[in-house]
Amino acid sequence: MLQAQAVAILEANPRDSQLAEHLIPTLPLEIYTHILESTDPDTLASVARANSTSQIVAESFLYRGATLLGVDDAVSCCRSLLLARREHRLSALQRFQIFAVYNPLRHPDLAPSIKSIMHAAPKLIDLKIELRGSTSISAETSVQLEQLYSNNGFDHSKFEFLVNVPLLETPTIVESLKSSVVDSLIVPALESIELTQAAVQLLVPHWPVRKVKVLGDIEEEMVDNLLDTLMMSTVHLEHLSLSALCKSSDLLVAMA
Repeated sequence: MLQAQAVAILEANPRDSQLAEHLIPTLPLEIYTHILESTDPDTLASVARANSTSQIVAESFLYRGATLLGVDDAVSCCRSLLLARREHRLSALQRFQIFAVYNPLRHPDLAPSIKSIMHAAPKLIDLKIELRGSTSISAETSVQLEQLYSNNGFDHSKFEFLVNVPLLETPTIVESLKSSVVDSLIVPALESIELTQAAVQLLVPHWPVRKVKVLGDIEEEMVDNLLDTLMMSTVHLEHLSLSALCKSSDLLVAMA
């Protein structure tokens, strides 16, 4: 009965860290965890200040997803995640997003910080990097990513990092410095790919993709190259999305 009342009070007043500190000893950890699982970030931050027990449980939910704006915030947050005695934060991380304008002459190098998180977070499956500026992010040892979005840092030499992302299902490559070809046998879990016109050649015949989406307009020659590649492949393509500069009649003839 006391536990039921404590649950009701905590659900009604989740932002009160003093109340949380008083109630936590009366609640089984599994009930307390269940309550916090659907709690908003502000409430989790308040509860995390109650005591060490509530901090670990609340931060395990609070740090499931991290969205960072700006280079300085990204670097400081990465350092915070990697602090000793804060392993529960890193262990909880599943989605990591960074949006920043990066200037190598003014800002610290982001690549080591991002790569440290990418290699150290055991549950990280979704990485989104949107940087204005030039830096290269690539995995040097095996990582568990399933979703990858990047507008930066993957050219012909760097794209070989996919050998270390064996579970990758959906890469979105928004910008590529040059057309690249990669041996897709190293990414057997790949299901779909989104890419810009500069990266069309990333699609190689034996990729087991079901969905191909080209972001941005592509020239008629690129359409022909892409369709020729698909015709040579052994994949069962279910969806093809193109925005082409050539006439629709020419495109239909090419697809036929």
